[in-house]
Amino acid sequence: VGMTDRQPSPAPPGELRAVLRDGTEIFYRMWEPDGPARGALVLFHRGHEHSARYDEFARSLVASGFRVFAWDQRGHGRSPGVRGH
Repeated sequence: VGMTDRQPSPAPPGELRAVLRDGTEIFYRMWEPDGPARGALVLFHRGHEHSARYDEFARSLVASGFRVFAWDQRGHGRSPGVRGH
């Protein structure tokens, strides 16, 4: 039986919230490698998107050993606010 060099899929992202100074709870995701991280990256989505759109890209960064964070800006994704504003 031959062995494969295929890496296991990274764990699903953590779904968290951060409370800002004005009391707004901003939703964010965190993807983590299984072992020690080589570094951390923060992803910023464009005006009409949300953090889940970067899942595939974040997983590729995690496979390279990085911890990745991405949040939903106010009014986008799971963060409160005027939708799309």
